[in-house]
Amino acid sequence: MANNDEAVTGRRSKLPWPTLGFLGGLLGYAAIRFGIAWYASSYGGPSLAGLARQASSGALDPYAWAVLGICWLGAAVSWLGRRRSRPSPPQVSIAEAPVPSPAASPQPQPAAPESNPIDTDAPVCPRCGAAMYKRFNQQTSLMYWGCVMYPACKGSQPL
Repeated sequence: MANNDEAVTGRRSKLPWPTLGFLGGLLGYAAIRFGIAWYASSYGGPSLAGLARQASSGALDPYAWAVLGICWLGAAVSWLGRRRSRPSPPQVSIAEAPVPSPAASPQPQPAAPESNPIDTDAPVCPRCGAAMYKRFNQQTSLMYWGCVMYPACKGSQPL
């Protein structure tokens, strides 16, 4: 259940809320300002004739403006929140930028034998002839041999 809630929240956060709020405000305004009068006069019959007259005379305009304003305000807050949540890159001028000295730069160290992904008894790639190393398939949860030249070579073999 928690994973599903996190997935829904993640999808909601990717929606274009400023655009949806802007368009929702316009649609809400048009629906209240023009749609109620049209519906009441077309389908309401005599029971809604008074509402149709009031709506067409502009009595519902304050409600339409309120919906428009609330939706646009929400869109503006969402837009500003997104702009604020993005980390900005640090502004460093060329004069302030540190210059690395050649003596201070560390030399690359060879990888430790236990962290080397290439196995000594690994097979040779059937497509390109390069060495292969053990990989984990997240979809099937199985290990397999994958080519070290991936993504240029997509050779693989089951363990």
